[in-house]
Amino acid sequence: MKAAFDAMLAEPRAQRNRVNEAFLEAHHRMEQEHKGFGVNFWGSTWRFRLYEDLYSAARGPDGAVLPYTSRYTHLKERLAAVARGKDPWLSGPAAADPQIQREVGNWAGVRQFCAEWLALLAREEERDAGLARRAAEAAAARAALKAASRPSTAESRVLPKAAADDTAG
Repeated sequence: MKAAFDAMLAEPRAQRNRVNEAFLEAHHRMEQEHKGFGVNFWGSTWRFRLYEDLYSAARGPDGAVLPYTSRYTHLKERLAAVARGKDPWLSGPAAADPQIQREVGNWAGVRQFCAEWLALLAREEERDAGLARRAAEAAAARAALKAASRPSTAESRVLPKAAADDTAG
């Protein structure tokens, strides 16, 4: 039962790890490019609120928290919209929170962060797809080798007869 439960959680865990890694890397890249703290924003409340509203506690049109199966797609759609400046998060929760208003000096930085986060998610998807493709190719090659190393039915019938001829002479 534990194995079944672990298998059931493997996909959401991998998805969450991908989202978290891309989130942290996007922030790191903005800092390296000198477009982060002290330039476009003065704090991280907005980033964690963005993460929460768009992914970890994302809500659907009905107001209910989205199931994990829908969150990743929802996050990518919303990140693209924020990056274009067309998402209601910018004019809703972000605009209504005085802490976020104090932290964000340039909303273009928020949009750039979302674009970077989205690009990193896409890169991770490509990497994972490549790994899956290579694993499938390796499994096919192993199966082909295994099939080639087994004697065919015709060969197995011939071998005993040949062995009998050798012992008779």
